[in-house]
Amino acid sequence: MKCFARNNEVFCYDYTALIVALHGHETIPLDGGEADAADRWAAVIAVIGGMPIAAVTVVKAEFIPVFDGGIVRHRSVEAIPISDAAIGDVARKELLCPNTDYLKIARAIWKIEQFHPAEQPEPKPPLSQRPKELSVTRIKVLIRNPFAIYGQKVLGLYALDAVGKAPGASERGTAIHKALELWAEQSVAEILEQNADKLSQLIIQQLLLAGFDPSDMAIEAPVAKRIAKAYLQWEQQRQQGGFALALTEKKGCLNLSLNGGQQIKITATPDRIDSFGTMWALVDYKTGGASSSKEVLAGWDPQLPLTGAIIHGDGFAEYKIKSGEITELAYLKLSGGEKTLDHKVIKLGKDGFSSIQELVEVELDRITDLFETFADPNTPYLCQPRSKYTDDYSDYDHLARRAEWSAINDGEG
Repeated sequence: MKCFARNNEVFCYDYTALIVALHGHETIPLDGGEADAADRWAAVIAVIGGMPIAAVTVVKAEFIPVFDGGIVRHRSVEAIPISDAAIGDVARKELLCPNTDYLKIARAIWKIEQFHPAEQPEPKPPLSQRPKELSVTRIKVLIRNPFAIYGQKVLGLYALDAVGKAPGASERGTAIHKALELWAEQSVAEILEQNADKLSQLIIQQLLLAGFDPSDMAIEAPVAKRIAKAYLQWEQQRQQGGFALALTEKKGCLNLSLNGGQQIKITATPDRIDSFGTMWALVDYKTGGASSSKEVLAGWDPQLPLTGAIIHGDGFAEYKIKSGEITELAYLKLSGGEKTLDHKVIKLGKDGFSSIQELVEVELDRITDLFETFADPNTPYLCQPRSKYTDDYSDYDHLARRAEWSAINDGEG
């Protein structure tokens, strides 16, 4: 028993048990053997509509009372039996066969006669409102989820941080990036002379500035030290191999002219550009997942090849990065896991491109075609249209009401 009456109140810990009590301990048929939301509300309606008492209060509690010889007992509540003394014999009979079918009414509330889900949005803003400048990271979003670019660049909507949000993986990655940027601003001689302790302290300093609590450093400090040690070892091997740090975290740009006369500016702020003789190597720091070589070659992540195109177009000339051949595109994955550092070079593959130069040129042609497509006012900004490359979550999924129409489309597929 999980309900009882006291004075003019009915206390209920289980709506199904309440129905059983009011029906003389005779159960009523319930789908699947358990009461659904409609049945539970039906119990409440039955009590309020049928019991001849002045006031009825239905209370749902987390604790479970104990049924003992007809008495419901709990450590903090004095209970009395549910009996004729509580509700009366006449009321009990009326509840068994009420004139009004309250259960039917309750179930009707939940019944859906017609379902009209939202259709997939297809916004087509005029050309004057479409973005004229995108970074290489935003171009990746345009490829995979044009609706997010519509929300950001056309509507000007950006997700706000949750109130009281604790720092996490994103803030940790930003802190590590900033620490490596500050580290790289020193001279080569200073970098070689300093040790992992100093770099790890710089990482810790940036973590604290990013919002981490000093108490978090019990976990973060050992990770920072492993990253610092692995990074400096990689830096030393890098220099021994003939590579030299040339630029870090500086913005470059490239202007594209479309067939209709529109101008599009592509920008990039690479984590690191290394020189290798007269050639250049692009390295992108990653504290999370990195795209595979296949994804890069197929054009799903154009960040590194497009940065190479900006170099070819003298987009970094003001930083003394002259147009030249790209010898390497790579990710440098840094984490506190079992493998602290992983230098992942984009491989062209046997049946792929013959050179990075060819990849860069093809990627620039692909993106030019993409911008030509969106230069057509009839081209909509769809929400995650490519089924193979969809994200589980986007800041703009709710705005697009994706949960409604995508579920129906998946069901039809």
